[in-house]
Amino acid sequence: MILHSIKVENWRCILGERSAGPFSEGINILHAPNATGKSTLFEALRCALMDSHSAKGKEVERLRPWGRRLSPVVEVEFTSGGVRYRVRKGFLDSALSLLERMENGAYQPVAKGTDADTMTRALFTKDAPKKGMSRPEHWGILQVLWAPQGMLEVGELSGNLLDDIRTSITAQVVDDRARAVEELLGRRSETWFTPTGKEKSAGPLATLRKEIEDAEGRLEALRMERGEAEASSRRVRALSEREEELRGEVARMEEDRKRLEERAVEYGKVRVEHDRRAADAKVAESEYVRLRETVERIDEADREMASVAKRIEERRSALPSLEAAREESAKSLATAIAELEAARAEVEATEASAELARAARRVVELRGLLRTLVERDSSANKTRNSLAGHEQERSALACPSLADMKKIRKAFADFDRADAELNASRVGIEIHPSRSRKMVVEAGEETHSHDLEAGRPVIVQGYADIRLDIEGFGVLRAYSVAGTPREAEEAKSKARQQIEKLSAPFGTSDRTDLEELHERGFSLDTHIELERAELNALLGKDTIETLSGRIRQVETELSALLEARPAWREADPDPEALAETAEEAGRKAAERLRAAETGRDEASKASSDAEMSQKLAEQGAEADRRSLESLEERLRALQADGRTQEERRKDLTSLALGWDAAKGAAEECAERLKKLGGDPDEELKAGARALKARTDELRRTEEDRIRESARLDTFAARGLHTLVSDLEERLEELKRRLARERLAADSTRLLLDTFKDCRAEMSRSVTERASRRATEIYSRIVGADQGELRLAESMAPSGFVPKGLDAPVGVEALSGGEREQLHFAVRMALADCSGSGERRLLVLDDTLMATDSIRFQRILKIVEEAAKELQILILTCQPERFERLSDANRVDLATLLGTGDARTTAREGSA
Repeated sequence: MILHSIKVENWRCILGERSAGPFSEGINILHAPNATGKSTLFEALRCALMDSHSAKGKEVERLRPWGRRLSPVVEVEFTSGGVRYRVRKGFLDSALSLLERMENGAYQPVAKGTDADTMTRALFTKDAPKKGMSRPEHWGILQVLWAPQGMLEVGELSGNLLDDIRTSITAQVVDDRARAVEELLGRRSETWFTPTGKEKSAGPLATLRKEIEDAEGRLEALRMERGEAEASSRRVRALSEREEELRGEVARMEEDRKRLEERAVEYGKVRVEHDRRAADAKVAESEYVRLRETVERIDEADREMASVAKRIEERRSALPSLEAAREESAKSLATAIAELEAARAEVEATEASAELARAARRVVELRGLLRTLVERDSSANKTRNSLAGHEQERSALACPSLADMKKIRKAFADFDRADAELNASRVGIEIHPSRSRKMVVEAGEETHSHDLEAGRPVIVQGYADIRLDIEGFGVLRAYSVAGTPREAEEAKSKARQQIEKLSAPFGTSDRTDLEELHERGFSLDTHIELERAELNALLGKDTIETLSGRIRQVETELSALLEARPAWREADPDPEALAETAEEAGRKAAERLRAAETGRDEASKASSDAEMSQKLAEQGAEADRRSLESLEERLRALQADGRTQEERRKDLTSLALGWDAAKGAAEECAERLKKLGGDPDEELKAGARALKARTDELRRTEEDRIRESARLDTFAARGLHTLVSDLEERLEELKRRLARERLAADSTRLLLDTFKDCRAEMSRSVTERASRRATEIYSRIVGADQGELRLAESMAPSGFVPKGLDAPVGVEALSGGEREQLHFAVRMALADCSGSGERRLLVLDDTLMATDSIRFQRILKIVEEAAKELQILILTCQPERFERLSDANRVDLATLLGTGDARTTAREGSA
């Protein structure tokens, strides 16, 4: 994998959209102070390639920018397998996932949503998290190549990655003929089994089992059919026997029906006579009942007329008192209504007092609000004036920015370093002559002749080389071991020119003046930022203009209130006292109103009750009069026969005697019917129904016998016994073929498993090879062969065997620096062992912080060599440690991402 660029938006400490790239295919050093987004950028890269865009939970929520409801988004461009891709993912509220591929010079969509997550992850690993965010064990080969901050130690590798590393190494030592046999067995095994070892659902074994199952099903069906033929034969015999039995029962039932018909004729004659006698008795009964009801109704009408007449007289005598009560209640109601009107008028009068209290409270509120607004307006104007002064001063000040100062400081550092190297090559000779003589300076700062005087010291200086010719002594030469100062002079001159070029816009090249200018600019920026924040806090949602408008609005409303009440101009009114007075008057008026409403309601109810009582009495009298007229009309209708009640009672006695005689004759006929044994009609009908049922059953039985006989003939024509015998032979042949196929499959599987066991035995030697490679790298770092590093089966370091000892010691026994160097060696060894033929991405996030400078330089040499096969990203807060990597692509993340605290960054830079 080659990383080309990464773009993040609203991710933890990174606000807005920030990009990093393009990256070199060799070494890339991304440097920035702590807490400015290095590890955040690495985290975004991992999420883009490994995590599901739809992941939920607290871990995903922590990706949001601190204190904001923004959704993080990341976009990564990379090459894998020679194909260039671009993946874009959004999380939380902006959940999205899009994988694109470079086609004909432009990116084209490949997959979206969950499919994009799966396809992106499949480029690097076979392990995916079941839910939530990914862990190192899900990263595949990247768990070796990526070292997050504080996680340089290599843990136990996941199963798939461990198998990949072992396969990569053992593939080189397997014999071609053995591999050919294993591949042949694999292809043969694929005839019966899937790659996971399960039997194929559509393979030969399953096909034969299906044929056997089908044959057994058909055989079972034929056997069932043969059983049905035998059962059909038995049913034919049973139906024939039942048919003969039913014919005998039908003959017997025909004879019983004839006897019942003869008895039914005699029963019918007696029944007719009984019905006639009973009808005569009913007529006599009806006449008796009718006359008796007439006598009783006449007596009842006489009694009701007497009762109604009495009630009419009572109602007439009560009407005068009800009329008087109605008039009295009407007077009481009028009095209560007048009191209610007076109470309402008193309530309306108290409203003016309440309005006065509200106006007083509003005056007090407006005066307090006016004071607050005036104070805010004054403070805001003062702050705005101060802000304008600082902004004017800042715009007139030409001062270096943080980026300018970084370049200037680097130029001064280069100047100081060149000056120090130049001074290191300076040579000086001090001569104390014992007598006077001549001396010629042939090489030095100045070449000239000089007269030496006895006892007077002379100093001669120069760069790199001094040569003196002293009379009577000879030639004296002094030189510096640092060599020629030419390169240092050129570097110093170049640094001086760079300083003058960088400082030209600011009018001075003095280091102290430039630092003071930078600090002054930073101080002004801080003042401006604070004053803007203070002004925003004072104004809130207002502006200076809207705040002045609010002041004028409050003054206008207050002036209107005081205009109506001049007494309040000098001193604030007492709204509480006014409100208390208004409340007391309102309370009394309300109590009077409630009492008046209660009195009005009671008087109204009493008046309505009295009026209703009078109306009910009048309506009752009228109803009684109409009832009396109705009773008189009904009595006249009942007495229309012109007879007296005595004559009607004598006729009633005669009708009772005739009724008794008719009942006696009907009872005599009923006794004769009883002796005949009841009505044979029901027995006759029941017998007819039973005869019909037996006749129908006989017909159905005959039809069933005929139908079952025809079915038995059909079974006989099919030759079921022959079919069953042939199918049993076919089934035995299929079972023999299945046994042979099963034997071939098991034999092939056994041979293939044996080959795999042998390969597994060989793959166990992989751990030893990885251990040797890690030991070799570790020895290069420490500068000597200090012992052997051992790895466990999971490729995690299991111990270190110091030179001269046999037993290993635990990794935890080593120092902090040694432990991180050891884990670095293991990572680089595993990266070598898992080579795939294409460049891969190695990421080191602030690692090797406890390693000394000497061993660190050796590690950088190893990194330079690894860059021939790996793309390397180094995230660090100490870029000066990597100066040896002169060909590296260096990226200033603090400036690029625009994150971190500007004040902290400025102070760190000036330090």
